[in-house]
Amino acid sequence: MIVEKVDMTYSFLSDEEPTDEQLEQLMREVGEEARRKKKEARKRYKDFMQKELDQTRAKWVYNEKI
Repeated sequence: MIVEKVDMTYSFLSDEEPTDEQLEQLMREVGEEARRKKKEARKRYKDFMQKELDQTRAKWVYNEKI
């Protein structure tokens, strides 16, 4: 999907309303960023849980040897 860049000089602090194209592009970019952050957060969580699991297994192995 080819997306044409829209003039994003709009400021929410101005008295003018953004165009439909500006709002559409803004929402698209926000959605893309949210999906990227979600993917990163899931990876960090998965990595954290794997580390916890590995540490717990290592403790069990250690305790079984005693």
